[in-house]
Amino acid sequence: MTMRDYWNERAEAWSTRIDIGCGPATSTLDIARRLGPTGRALGIDISSAMIEDAQRRIDAAATSDAAPIELRVGDAERVDIGTDFDGAYSRFGVMFFDDPTTAFANIATALRPGGRISWAIWGALDRNPWAVVPTAATAEVLGASTAEWSPDGPGPFAYGDLEQLDLTLRDAGFNQIKIENFAQPRLLTNDTAANDLKLWLAVGPLGHTLTDADDDLCGRAIDAGLEAMNAYRTPEGWAIPALAHVVSAVKR
Repeated sequence: MTMRDYWNERAEAWSTRIDIGCGPATSTLDIARRLGPTGRALGIDISSAMIEDAQRRIDAAATSDAAPIELRVGDAERVDIGTDFDGAYSRFGVMFFDDPTTAFANIATALRPGGRISWAIWGALDRNPWAVVPTAATAEVLGASTAEWSPDGPGPFAYGDLEQLDLTLRDAGFNQIKIENFAQPRLLTNDTAANDLKLWLAVGPLGHTLTDADDDLCGRAIDAGLEAMNAYRTPEGWAIPALAHVVSAVKR
């Protein structure tokens, strides 16, 4: 079962929903279809380029069976999101806030009393070899540092300390907090492995370094990352252990 399937099985019967860190609107479109034409969906992302891509996808997928979607460029830590939403959803989009308590409190202001959050986040860095193993090998080729990839600051693995996450959510105005484990390998297929690994690494400390590298250096670095994961080789590609959490809570 994929994270998307897992998520859809547990979807709430909401009529209005926010998608935090919506990216290219893959998840926002899922939300709109689930809400139906009488619902309302809002996608927020800090990247204007992502929002432009999202708008193109939404326009191409236009259907009368889905809720209307509004898109907004902004940092959910500070932007005025609105009020009276039933729920706030995020698939790996809430780990990058400078001040999580402020961000979560701002999201809470957009929810009605009793409104819910439902977020997917990555687990602790040391429980995610899909990130650690290729990053170390790629960094060596690039002559780059991975020091900025710290569990103590914004980044994909910012919430490895689940007790602290629980406290942060309570401080922001939530209770009935539940955190479930979702442990399933991340897959790379032989045909698209190099490109997919580059996309994985783009959200880590090597993102800018890879972007700035010439094609030869970038290619050698990606090859090193794939080779480092040979312990996880399968006939179809690679299956690398990963741990995520599904976080739910209710606004007080």
